[in-house]
Amino acid sequence: MMLKTTFDIFLNFWWQKRDLIQLLIRQGLFDHMNEIWQQKAIPRYQQFAAPWHVQGTPTQVNYVMAFQLGGFTNILRVWLGQDQPESPEQIKDLMLLAAQQLADSLNTN
Repeated sequence: MMLKTTFDIFLNFWWQKRDLIQLLIRQGLFDHMNEIWQQKAIPRYQQFAAPWHVQGTPTQVNYVMAFQLGGFTNILRVWLGQDQPESPEQIKDLMLLAAQQLADSLNTN
């Protein structure tokens, strides 16, 4: 499952960089990092294909990336902002459960 692999890579990468994320949060610079990510989102979005990517105008892609990056970066803030964060595996399982519940809710009337 591509989403599981994406979560694994994302969470394990940032787990190794957790000291940096915690420093950015403490220094009030985490939101600035998010702004930089968002500015570079469209070119990166178009560099690889993923089943959850939408084909659209740059404005539409920008909205989709804001939605996706907002989720990812807020996970980092909540997760790695703790003194004793859970393991990447625990967070991945929770994110997959949430994504599945979201997908399931789209199929109900």
